[in-house]
Amino acid sequence: MSQDCQYDVAIVGAGPAGLSAARTVARLGFSAILFEQLAQPGDLQHPCSALITPVPGFIGARRLLDGLFLPSLDLLIPSSLILGFLPAQKFVSPGGYEWRATFGPQHDFPAAVLDKAGLLRLMARQARSAGAELRGGAKVTGLLKQDERVVGVRLGEREVRTSLVICAEGADRLLSREAGLCEPDMPGQHVVLINQEMVAPGVRAEHVGQILTAGRRYTTAPRAFGMLLLPAPGRASIFFTIYVDARRPLSDRFGQFYVDEYVRTDARVRDVLRGAWVVSRAQRSIELQNAPEHVVAHGFMGAGDTITPAGHLGILPSIYVGRQAAFVAAEALDSGDLSPRGLAAYDTMLHESILPNLETEAQAMLGMARLGDEEIDRLCQSLSAMNVSKPVFSNWRTLAWDVIGPLVREFPLLLHDWHRLQQTSQGASEAGA
Repeated sequence: MSQDCQYDVAIVGAGPAGLSAARTVARLGFSAILFEQLAQPGDLQHPCSALITPVPGFIGARRLLDGLFLPSLDLLIPSSLILGFLPAQKFVSPGGYEWRATFGPQHDFPAAVLDKAGLLRLMARQARSAGAELRGGAKVTGLLKQDERVVGVRLGEREVRTSLVICAEGADRLLSREAGLCEPDMPGQHVVLINQEMVAPGVRAEHVGQILTAGRRYTTAPRAFGMLLLPAPGRASIFFTIYVDARRPLSDRFGQFYVDEYVRTDARVRDVLRGAWVVSRAQRSIELQNAPEHVVAHGFMGAGDTITPAGHLGILPSIYVGRQAAFVAAEALDSGDLSPRGLAAYDTMLHESILPNLETEAQAMLGMARLGDEEIDRLCQSLSAMNVSKPVFSNWRTLAWDVIGPLVREFPLLLHDWHRLQQTSQGASEAGA
């Protein structure tokens, strides 16, 4: 077997978390090598939304003439990579009830839709400029271990030995399982994410925003909901989520059928997409898991989608997590302690501040997908009545407690009342018969 030279840190995956880690590790003066199985950064396989929003207490930004500057990420997103700013999110129930929430002041940190591929290419250039080595078309097939300690990675017959591995492999979780962070690969529930990018002449300035839809009235998918992202006139992105019980990845035709049905029959989105045509599609099946008990092992750190319950952290939170992983890695390298104890600050930060919010969001999304149409109508009416003004399902921590709190307190009662009404109606019908 051939053996490459020693590096301080090996990073797996050139998504936002991996590139953020590589960029930060190199800027801190450590040698870093990043492996990406796709040809180059910017080649996208994950059908995630390019919507970014503030993360209170963690990620803020200043809107400048030349773009958005995010101090906590040490990142300037130039105007050329911003496709549009979203003023509001609208949740439309099967019965046509609407709940609208605003994303916040446009002069401060507005919700923005990004060119995902362009942002990844920008971060790759920054990582290289800082001194990190990036290798595209390089698939990491396993970990090198010495006793219980991770000491590098395998690329087929090739070995690359490093002091530390930061794994941002995405939702595959293969290396994280090998390191002992994630559960074994077992048959279970999956979430299928489908993204469809469209040119949409019917989208005008007054349509710009985000539309959430749920329910079974306009789809034959048993548990699903849709999101229509309208970043600017003439542009539209569909993100359709389906929960299934499946052991193997489903064919692309599976997702295409339901998205086509959604566009063709759903009155909540049909008119705005009239005359639109598809420019790209992506589909991904991700196994639903609990968040890992630990996100570090000896010589190993998990970052990004690989450590999330539903395989979707979001662009800005992924950059934040990758950056924090790099800071803790640098401290561990300086101290010489790469054990779980030496990496504990990163583990604690994720479990105290991030993973509980992701668990809440994943459960809320799954719960919504299970509701019947009439229950969703009632939920939409209740959100409007409670004057909940914060958007939901937009990014990590947007399900803030001023949103979830009222729902947790009120929704069981609302649902109980609804079941009582159903039972009363059913009893009256039976008595009349």
